[in-house]
Amino acid sequence: HLPANWPPVEGRSFWSLTMYGSDSFLVANPIERYAIGGRTPGLVYERDGSLLIRLQCTDPGGAAALMS
Repeated sequence: HLPANWPPVEGRSFWSLTMYGSDSFLVANPIERYAIGGRTPGLVYERDGSLLIRLQCTDPGGAAALMS
């Protein structure tokens, strides 16, 4: 859960989150998404401006799966 306006980036700066396995390689996944960041299309922020990112091994289904 990222609070509103965090991380503090402005202008041309950006943030990115990438998941690596214990073997130091990217984690394979059915939607072939290997990173998510502030510029990822379709991010849905909470009313307070925070962002909830779920990293899990199963399809969350419903509204939580909209980013797939």
